Amino acid sequence: MGGNALKTINVESKRLNKEEFNNITKKTVKVLNNIASELNLKINAPHEVLAYKSKETFGDLDLLIDKELLNHITYEEILNRLGKELKFEGSLPFKPKEEKDMVFSFGLPSDEKNVFFQVDLISSENEYFDFHSKYLNWNDLGNLIGVVASSNGFLKYGHDGLKFQFRDGTNLFKEHVLTTDWDKALLFFGYDKETYYKGFDKIEDIYKYASSSRFFDKELYAFENRNHTQRTRDRKRPTYNGFLNWIENRNFNSKNLSSNEWKERVYEVFPEFKEVELSIWNDYNSKKEIKKYFNGSELVKYKPELEKEEISFYLKELKSLVNNFENFVLENKDDTMKILIDIKENKKNRLKIKP
Repeated sequence: MGGNALKTINVESKRLNKEEFNNITKKTVKVLNNIASELNLKINAPHEVLAYKSKETFGDLDLLIDKELLNHITYEEILNRLGKELKFEGSLPFKPKEEKDMVFSFGLPSDEKNVFFQVDLISSENEYFDFHSKYLNWNDLGNLIGVVASSNGFLKYGHDGLKFQFRDGTNLFKEHVLTTDWDKALLFFGYDKETYYKGFDKIEDIYKYASSSRFFDKELYAFENRNHTQRTRDRKRPTYNGFLNWIENRNFNSKNLSSNEWKERVYEVFPEFKEVELSIWNDYNSKKEIKKYFNGSELVKYKPELEKEEISFYLKELKSLVNNFENFVLENKDDTMKILIDIKENKKNRLKIKP
């Protein structure tokens, strides 16, 4: 994504006009659909990530594909099929991909010798595919909306839905998906879904939409108000930088909510979340309490002869000695470790132990 991947492997690339772009998109999608059909796969069809309608030239093609496809065919095999479809002799250039990366970038031949057009295949899990496709549409609009989400410290808005992040201090211990329904996410952030689905003719129309929420606050977008990771990422994004320039001398009547107000907004739109939140905190606090009494440090107080690599195994053995382990620890607290070691060393039958 971004059209610069081929440069990193010293392959010359070029932009395509709309007609050329549409032609190569159709051929690429055709090959991917044929592969899925031949393999008899019932998967999501490739999704062309949409750009504003008046865009005249394209630096790359972004295609979202169902990750299930990659369980049946390799990227190299896909490139071979595309090469045959385009009657290209030789190997298509590609950027080596890390296993964790969602994007595989490669080049398709252009009308100039040894000059290619970049294609990015973006893989997506089936459960997030619809949300992912709409998040990527319209020139980084999803990222612009996500800035509002990240302003409160506990919401995360990305390709895999709107999430609530649970933290204990700086420890992020749980993420809960509030929704993977795109329309509901737009509603939550105060955006009009009909406008989104009509699409946008110009990049300025996307900017207007991104700033149309009653929760919009242009100060959130300034690089000095973003964290290091966000700044590093967004400085490279033309849409983000263009948006900064566009909002610079404009005034907005909207106002971002405080963290407490955002919390109330979550309860308002997702009323079932209150019960989920309580359950997650209860579970976390229970595990945190258990860890105070049952851990490696407590164990070596009684068994200092244990080697470091033996501690984990020994703890697992102790844990298996009683039923309802969590209740057992919370009932015995400081005596937990001594009792369990005594049980183990006296070889008592754990089935007779009723915590």
